[in-house]
Amino acid sequence: LKLTGGSNLDVFFLKVDATNPYISFKAALGLDSIYGRERTSTTAIRKSKVGEMYFAGTNADFFDVANPPYYGYPLSGCVVENEIARIPNNRRIIAFEDDKVPGIGVMSFTGQVKSGTQTWNIHGVNHVRGSNQLVLFNQHNGKVTRTDNNGTEVLIKLKTGDSWGVGKPITAVVQSVHQNKGNLAIPKNY
Repeated sequence: LKLTGGSNLDVFFLKVDATNPYISFKAALGLDSIYGRERTSTTAIRKSKVGEMYFAGTNADFFDVANPPYYGYPLSGCVVENEIARIPNNRRIIAFEDDKVPGIGVMSFTGQVKSGTQTWNIHGVNHVRGSNQLVLFNQHNGKVTRTDNNGTEVLIKLKTGDSWGVGKPITAVVQSVHQNKGNLAIPKNY
């Protein structure tokens, strides 16, 4: 489709039989990081492997293209392999349930960390940490947290047998605590 008006927009669409057992819907990040830019076709080639071929994709709407070092940061929510990469905001997104049924709408995020009798709200995921904020960083942020030395960073690892997920509690074990030292490395599954 070619849409014209105040600005022009070329729209390409693909019809997919979601009942086909060999078709699944997955999100992927350019360069496997919430920050960075990569062509959809290049991501598909890089992510494909024996038994799993990425053959269609979308650029997921809009990205930050003006604010270094956050080039490529999605302006909407994103979950990759059951891990939140970017929390949703007030933009419409598409999500697929395990049965491949899509849902389109405005979604929200709430998260908490509990330890003993104490509870703290999570203020964000994989983005800038403000003063007195708790931010969850995972592998989708890249190899490090990209933070300064103001604050405390805690490296956690999923409890053996647990898995990342959305809309469910997870259990993690503290590995180390780093006070007034930023840019902590983020190993996979930590």
